[in-house]
Amino acid sequence: GDQYIHEEDLQSKHGITPPIMFERFRDDIFALFTDKASIDKCFDLLNSFYDNISFTKSDTSSEGIEFLDTFVVIKNKQLITKPYSKSCDSHCYLSPTSCHPTHILKNIPYGIAHRIFKISSDSETYNESKIEYTNYLKTRGYSENIIQSSFEKAESLSRTDMIFKEKSENKPSSCSIPLVCDYNPALPPMGKYINKYKNILQMDASLTKIINPDNIFTAHRANPTIKDMLIRSKLTTGEEKKKRKWKHSVNERMQSLQRFYFFSFKHRKLSYGPTI
Repeated sequence: GDQYIHEEDLQSKHGITPPIMFERFRDDIFALFTDKASIDKCFDLLNSFYDNISFTKSDTSSEGIEFLDTFVVIKNKQLITKPYSKSCDSHCYLSPTSCHPTHILKNIPYGIAHRIFKISSDSETYNESKIEYTNYLKTRGYSENIIQSSFEKAESLSRTDMIFKEKSENKPSSCSIPLVCDYNPALPPMGKYINKYKNILQMDASLTKIINPDNIFTAHRANPTIKDMLIRSKLTTGEEKKKRKWKHSVNERMQSLQRFYFFSFKHRKLSYGPTI
């Protein structure tokens, strides 16, 4: 859409008053016009470029208009924003009892609180959304202490800095080096051990120029689920199915799945420690 939206072309070639604001995220466009006639003309212009691409529009009602996860209202000649979600959104966030690293389960309430605080234009809107999303998180099983601390952490930040935060340029010396391993609750805190022994790399000045110890961190790879083991992600045609020879039947796969769980259970009994 923004490929053809140029103020000079709109006004000189098409007789359309340019929008005072034009923003785009992928295929969603948010534009502010001073008159409805310009909206209709611009809408018809966008749909005239390609036959196989069709744009739709949502006119501003007296209540406002939604854009992505934001609801925008014009009040006292100012744009007022608040969080928005579709009626079909069940807010089915990851359960805190799921087999995931602890920091992920803690970051989900904080990510929600951060987004709510950033989108809400005033304190009244924020407090209403805070109560609403707190109930969503409680329904999913999150404790009230984690939820409360997440919102307090978000409130301690500056909303202006959130919106106008400048992107930091990635420098070659700041390349991250992840230590990727399969996640298992029986594993020891790998990040703790890595941070403990990072100083070993700093003993070699030439090695420190190549590898910055501060950029080394742990990353967890999700284990395959039962669905991943039983169902292939790639669809095959009839001819490919005839050529393919299955090595295991469903029963054999379930037996291998059983061996996998016994294997993991036995590993829980092992004692782990840092290996340097």
